[in-house]
Amino acid sequence: MRFTLLAALLAVGCYTESDFIPAKTTAFCSLVLQCTDPATLAFDGLDATSCEARYGPIFRDEAQGCKIRKSAAKDCVAALEAGTCPADGSVEDNLPEICEAALTKCPITFEPEDTDVVPPGNDTGTGT
Repeated sequence: MRFTLLAALLAVGCYTESDFIPAKTTAFCSLVLQCTDPATLAFDGLDATSCEARYGPIFRDEAQGCKIRKSAAKDCVAALEAGTCPADGSVEDNLPEICEAALTKCPITFEPEDTDVVPPGNDTGTGT
């Protein structure tokens, strides 16, 4: 029963937080495999399974704590499924803009800056 309900929801394009990322990943990887030079795919060892293993966690991390805008999620997956190959061949750098709109109310995260500044009195490199 649960599978039938999920299949019915996916058929009409109603994504939830739990099924949008796998659908996006599958559609993205299909486009990557279609658009990337076969020699590059072979060199990188990239096939459908390894692509999903590589990008699934990235997309999942990006969506962590966000809400899914269902209509935009549907449009994102549809755009990836109907996508054409970018002129430069880089699907990763040319995601449809609607895919960014699919995630909303995401927590703001700050990454610490990498600096070489040592606070006064903590300089242990001089030996003094």
